[in-house]
Amino acid sequence: MFKRTKGYLLLTMLVVTGLAGRYHMDTLSGKERRSLVQELKQSRASFTSTFRYLSKKQLDFHKIKGPSVRYYVYQAVQTEHVFWSYSKKCLEEVGTNRTNILPDDSLQFLVQEAASGKLKFTITQFKTLEAAFSQFKKDRADQLLYVNTTTENVRIHALQTSIGKLDAYQLLLLSGLSISHYARLIDQLKSDPHFPKS
Repeated sequence: MFKRTKGYLLLTMLVVTGLAGRYHMDTLSGKERRSLVQELKQSRASFTSTFRYLSKKQLDFHKIKGPSVRYYVYQAVQTEHVFWSYSKKCLEEVGTNRTNILPDDSLQFLVQEAASGKLKFTITQFKTLEAAFSQFKKDRADQLLYVNTTTENVRIHALQTSIGKLDAYQLLLLSGLSISHYARLIDQLKSDPHFPKS
């Protein structure tokens, strides 16, 4: 008697919540979630290792009329913050159809477009490198927590940016790709023959 009542109650709750008869959930697929988490973790590790133990002289090194390592770090942290803010803003938008959204394979090109200045935002002048790094750690921890725990369909939320119409998944992925891009730029500066030894 009790099992039958419990079964009816469970079935009623499934029907009322809309979970009965659904073939799949509209959340990130396992493959998308894994690739996004992997990109966010790998880019965090590579970016952090490029500048963490550099001296002041090394951080301020730049080629003639070029940005310094410190500037690249600040720009990377600000870009990360902008993409994370765009992602949160995008998730607040009402879900739309996927028309005119840029394809995922164009994201690597968009990172270079964003780094070249086509994505318009002001660079925050952090007081110290530690302040910038704290901002980066906070934003990246928030992103990883969101990606690991979300049940929201991030593919139907899109936002028009100055570099094209992107969905929330792409904005999160761009965050990781842009950090990897800045890590490569810093490594190029560090491989310069005039880069200070200490």
